[in-house]
Amino acid sequence: TITGLKQGKSLANMLKDHIDLQSSTILCSPLARTKQYASIICDTSGVSYAGVTFDDRLKEHSFGLWEGLNEVEIEEMFPGMVKAREADWWNYRVPEGESYALLESRLQPFIEELSNDENYIIVTHEMVSKVMRKILLGLSEQACLALGHKHNQIMQIEKGQLTILDFA
Repeated sequence: TITGLKQGKSLANMLKDHIDLQSSTILCSPLARTKQYASIICDTSGVSYAGVTFDDRLKEHSFGLWEGLNEVEIEEMFPGMVKAREADWWNYRVPEGESYALLESRLQPFIEELSNDENYIIVTHEMVSKVMRKILLGLSEQACLALGHKHNQIMQIEKGQLTILDFA
């Protein structure tokens, strides 16, 4: 969307002003929206887009057969499953999709592979961002699910401390 492109440009300018992008490794979900953001970041900062690493583990949480449906439609097509999920948000596996616990299992090895000697820019999605913060900050499942994730924020984690930078 036009709004998304404007947000991407604002994000890129903020990153450029706060982080040495030339010496950072950019890791990105291979989905279209995040690839577009990575491209904007690279164009704005003079970093080569060819240097971006795409990793399937950064894809958004899979809603499987529920993808694109609202709660009313889910209840009509899958009676009782919305209540079952609400009873155990973290472990409930959406039909042909993922639970948040499975998402955490997907992200744990990714995080373990990151080097403490490098700076990373990770371009990803809402629930992936929340679960990454859970892992990196040692949060509980409930604290993770309660985390915010605004589209006009950059989350910076350094030495176990979270800093949130807002941009226009």
